[in-house]
Amino acid sequence: MEYLFRGVRLSLKDPELRKYLMKPFFWSIFLYLCVSLSITWMVSAWITDLIAGWELPGWLEFLGPRLLAFLAWSLVAGPVFFGLNAVLSSFLWSDLSYRTEIDQYGSAPRVKNSVGAELGDSIARLPRSLGVSFLSLVLGLVGLGWVSAYPVGRVCLLDFTAPAYLRRGILFGEQKVRVSLIPRSKGFALACGVVSLVPLLNLLCLPGAVIGATLMVRESEGR
Repeated sequence: MEYLFRGVRLSLKDPELRKYLMKPFFWSIFLYLCVSLSITWMVSAWITDLIAGWELPGWLEFLGPRLLAFLAWSLVAGPVFFGLNAVLSSFLWSDLSYRTEIDQYGSAPRVKNSVGAELGDSIARLPRSLGVSFLSLVLGLVGLGWVSAYPVGRVCLLDFTAPAYLRRGILFGEQKVRVSLIPRSKGFALACGVVSLVPLLNLLCLPGAVIGATLMVRESEGR
């Protein structure tokens, strides 16, 4: 958990890093709104169809589906958003991750990977990330969203450390082994998973999660 706290603190206090987090942060807000509106619309439409034949007071027929859709959003949108955002982490957050190392340690490795290698790396991550996002959606809709906290956090661990590992020429297969050997990686994953369950806090902590993951890789790799 320490690395997530350190990352959030730097994202709030370091003006140099803020220059590099605003653009991906606004893209993340856009993604968050898309996920939220999609889930709310889907659940509201489903409930409206479900109760179409019921004899309910007009106000309840109008408000009921919308209130239940809002509840579904609060349970589901965060984990699904975190999972989908993690898929894009190596593209959205690579500059912030690089500047974090420069800002905090004075240097950062930058191995040049081929386009094919980086594309293959992203494709290799896709099934796990989308699978966990779907699991979060299903569990959230039946009131068991908390069960998905650690799986979502694990995806965040792998994908938020991706930019730092890719700069070192380490792709997904080897990265999974290396990151599992970091003593505090499980605490980081759990913290990300728990944060993902809290509406709006998950969005605000996203840049800090990327920064914290970068610090963790730098200090574990020693370069």
